[in-house]
Formats: sequence, C-alpha cells, structure tokens
Amino acid sequence: DPMVLDKSDARRRSMMTTRTLLVALLINAWFNFLPDAAGLQRCRVTAFFSSVSRTLKAASRHSTKRTLPERSRINARSLQALTDDSVPSPTSQDYEIKHYHHKGWKISYRYQPASPGYETFTPIVFIHPVGIGLASWFWNRMFASASAAASTANDNGGHPELYAVDLIGCGLKLGADGWDPQARGLFFPKSWADGIRTLWKAEIQRPCVLVVQGAVTPVGIALAVNDDVTVDGATFDGSYAIDSLVFASPPIYDDLSSAIPEAELSFNYNVWSNPIVSSVVF
Repeated sequence: DPMVLDKSDARRRSMMTTRTLLVALLINAWFNFLPDAAGLQRCRVTAFFSSVSRTLKAASRHSTKRTLPERSRINARSLQALTDDSVPSPTSQDYEIKHYHHKGWKISYRYQPASPGYETFTPIVFIHPVGIGLASWFWNRMFASASAAASTANDNGGHPELYAVDLIGCGLKLGADGWDPQARGLFFPKSWADGIRTLWKAEIQRPCVLVVQGAVTPVGIALAVNDDVTVDGATFDGSYAIDSLVFASPPIYDDLSSAIPEAELSFNYNVWSNPIVSSVVF
C-alpha cells in the first residue's frame, strides 16, 4: 500500500531527526565539561548546531518538493524494484576481485569482462557513494543484471568491461588497506581521484564512461577536468580518459560550489573521531 509506505517513511525520518538531536545534546553536554579556551567551546557547539540546522532544513525542503501521491508512486516503484524477481541477486561469478597499488595503498576493485563481441565497446567505471560500510559492493546488483542480460538471446544483451573501484580506505573485506587518519592524511577529493587515475593507467588505458553516485560527485568532476594531471610521474588527461560522465543523485549545485568552513570541518572531525561519541552514534 503506497500510503503505508509513506507513513513508514515519515516514521523513519522522525527517528533520524530525533537521533540527530539526541546526539547534538550529548555533544553539547560533553563540551560543557571541557575548559572554555577563549570562547572556542561555544563557537564549536554553535557551529555544530548550525550544521544540524542546515541539514534538517535541507531534508525538510526536499521532502516537501513532492506531493503525497507523488511520493507514494515513487515509493511503490522502489519497493517493486527491490522485490522484482527479474533482478538477480549478485554472485561471485558475476565479477572478479582484483587489486592494484597506489602510493603505498593496496586498493581493491570488482571487474567484469566484456561480453563476447563487446570487447571494443567503451568500458564503464563505477564509483560507489561514501558512508558507513559502503564500498564497491554497492554496484553488485548492477553487475548481476549485466550478467543476466548477457545470458539472454537478444542483440541488446551484451555489456562492455565493468569496473567498480573501492575508494581509498574502503573494501577492507576484499583485502584493501584501511585508512587511519591519525597515521596518514588524505586530500578530498584529490586523493580518491588520484587513486582512480592510477587504476586507469594500469588497467583501463582507454576512454571510459564514469558513473558517480551521491556525494562523491566532486571525484568524478576532478577526474574529467581537461587539465593534465601528473600522478606518480605520469600524465593523466581527463578530457581523453573520461569519454562520458554520469551523475546519480548528485548534491545540489550550492553544496558543490560552496566550501565547508575549515572550523566546521575541524570540529566535525574531532567530534566523530571521539571514541565516546562514535560508540553512541555508530
């Protein structure tokens, strides 16, 4: 029932909002026990609550853009997609697990060879979104669907080479190196983009279609720029390497074009890396 789905979605949003506010109150109480160094404590707490407020307002604006019937139809289609038996479950036979090295990192990726007759078609590279537990497995069903389509007896069932790369620090279950920010720093999106450039130079070596999901959109933009980029002494030309760039659920333009204040970044890092806070949230 679409109406039931919308009620469930509303309850989930309410729970997320409540959880966010509880975490904010916990952090506020935690900072109250710290010494007030020239007002830094109050500034940090204010910055955090400003960030929470912006997030909640953005979520509210997004949720009101569609009417209830429109959201019902969208939820119904999403549920049908999740339960559709025509979409196969991924298996280890749908791809190969491979590794490469970049500046001391061991990075994993999933690779699916091209279907017979499709070897010369433009390969597709998928970049997964960022978040707790997210990695290249995000694209498993895409790979499984490609395998299923290739097994059908029709002219449109083949697919080119498919790559789903793990960003640096992701894919630990596949044998990739983890990332400890206390031991080694990274630059975002530059470091993630450089890691994918190394994969392109080592394995792909020809123009490809790049599919980027969610908040890692800047990584795709960085890879596709026309300026030549030097990585490990070799030149990477984005205008040649990236034939097409596909954004799936990208951030709004204002979020892409506006830098996050350094004080807010520092505060967020200090908060979420704190073992007390992370144990409650994660």
